[in-house]
Amino acid sequence: MFGIVMVSLSAIVYGVIPLITKTIYEFGFDAISISFFRFFLMIPILLVICIIKNKSLKIGILGLLNIFLFIALPSGLTMLLLNESYNYISIGTATTLHFLYPAFVILICIFYYHQEIERKILISLLMIMIGISCFMDRIDYKGIFGIILAFLSAITYAIYLVQLEQKKFYDLDPMVLSLYTSICISITLGIIGFFSKSLLFESCNYDNRIPLYFIILSFFSMIAIVSLQIGTRYLGAKLTALFSLLEPITSIVTGVVCLQEELHFLKIIGCLFILIAMLNIIFSKSKNKKKNSKMTM
Repeated sequence: MFGIVMVSLSAIVYGVIPLITKTIYEFGFDAISISFFRFFLMIPILLVICIIKNKSLKIGILGLLNIFLFIALPSGLTMLLLNESYNYISIGTATTLHFLYPAFVILICIFYYHQEIERKILISLLMIMIGISCFMDRIDYKGIFGIILAFLSAITYAIYLVQLEQKKFYDLDPMVLSLYTSICISITLGIIGFFSKSLLFESCNYDNRIPLYFIILSFFSMIAIVSLQIGTRYLGAKLTALFSLLEPITSIVTGVVCLQEELHFLKIIGCLFILIAMLNIIFSKSKNKKKNSKMTM
């Protein structure tokens, strides 16, 4: 149950982050500059927490290379691909395609790691896919490049989730893993931002509130990332992917409450499908625990 709580917390916080990001966009920042500061400002926060808690920061060159290739790279690519897809297709369509990642997690686990998938997970996945399809806007096939980018973001995020449960990262403390992930992503985005001139802030309108917004964004991101990593250790990649879909529901709720966005009937149906699928998994897990406890008596 603790794993479900942590992943749900991560999904809810991730669902609020677009609201903060949208506010920062209004000051003229682009996706690269926002993503850079989002992770760069996480570094001192995570470093202080690691030092206070006396966590070992020794990981070695091989460990750092693994974090860059299997954690930071797919995570950073996910953000860039998804944000770039917004330039070609609607946010609703891009988000819907991105949230196909649970299906890719299942496929990776089956065909690459040769894991068996329980029937209840497959049923819940089908219900979630139906629910996610309800969020889809009308597709303009002129934006085929955007569709490809959003589709690829689902694959890279699935790779990221599957890697989190692998032994080479499982033994690492979540705070330490998040720290080195933030460093790797910050360096990569810093280089990209320098050459693309995104970090020159030529089109930005400075406001005294901007530093506060970035600090809040980084703090929320830290909570979401660390909670996701902790939850994955308890649930595994498959269940983590499914419970992470509380994120689009949270985004819809915050959009309606904070931005007065219109709530369509289909989106309500989609949210219900996702919630029912999650409840199905929770009840199945609780039944299995009761059966196991009776057998041991």
